[in-house]
Amino acid sequence: MAKACKEALPLFTELGGVVAPIVINAKSGASNDDNVARFNSILDKLDGIAESIETEEGRTALLDTTKGWDKVLEEITNGENAEDTFKALEEAAKAFDDQCK
Repeated sequence: MAKACKEALPLFTELGGVVAPIVINAKSGASNDDNVARFNSILDKLDGIAESIETEEGRTALLDTTKGWDKVLEEITNGENAEDTFKALEEAAKAFDDQCK
């Protein structure tokens, strides 16, 4: 689990850096193809890390977090308000963080 936590943290930081341009482009109607591709690539890496986690709780916590990010992306690109999804994502991220302690 410690290895998964160490590998996932920089990817979450990278995701955070991709979200802002996606939001800006979604609001302005600009293309998000490159940002979405990068976002999905990061999520794929996180899913791969999740599959390497030995415990069901740890694996589920990370997969729930990636599913939350995926839903956020979907809502943002569809022009929807993602506020409630961000709140659910925070809970999922906290559950993963708790597994990392």
